[in-house]
Amino acid sequence: MYEANVDDVGYRLVAIYTPVREDGVEGQSISVSTEPIAVEPDVLKEVKQNLDLGSVKFEERIKVVKPATKTSFPTTEIRGSYAPPFHVELFRNDQHRLKIVVDSENEADLMVHSRHIRDVIVLVFEDLLNDLIVLPSIPFSR
Repeated sequence: MYEANVDDVGYRLVAIYTPVREDGVEGQSISVSTEPIAVEPDVLKEVKQNLDLGSVKFEERIKVVKPATKTSFPTTEIRGSYAPPFHVELFRNDQHRLKIVVDSENEADLMVHSRHIRDVIVLVFEDLLNDLIVLPSIPFSR
């Protein structure tokens, strides 16, 4: 079963069905799609609260899988510019992991205790990176 995540926000899921008769003749394909995928309301609320504070500190339990630098001790504090190439990456096969890339030499591979907190972290960084205003009635768009 497919489960959407924050990378899918703003996109639609589309299913295409092509009927095939017993004799192998294909019928006309039909398709259906969902509404655009939106951020879960509780995640969106927490993102907005974090952004309204003006500074963000995630005090959730975070396991550092790979520290931000080769010489650093594992830490959950990451400081740097939000300018490119800074970005956040998701692991499609693990809803509890994310990677924060500061630059080509500094990145941290993190594991959090829930998909919820991972999504909040990702969306807060996306908003900071894109300088978007998050309104509860408007999902993130691509």
